[in-house]
Amino acid sequence: IDAVGGSAEVWRNGQKIGNTPLDLEVFEKEKVSLKLKRQGFEDSEEQFEASTGKKVYTFSLIPK
Repeated sequence: IDAVGGSAEVWRNGQKIGNTPLDLEVFEKEKVSLKLKRQGFEDSEEQFEASTGKKVYTFSLIPK
């Protein structure tokens, strides 16, 4: 998991699991829901389905 423009906190199921860039082990076709947080930016709710062909998921956060 990565974020454009710098590091962001990564939250899953209400718990902080680390900061980007972050290696996250998931199963193929697993539905993943994350929240990314960075000071001065809107929290970003992200959902995706894990794919064997895609190794990096990069997200952009919107400034407040």
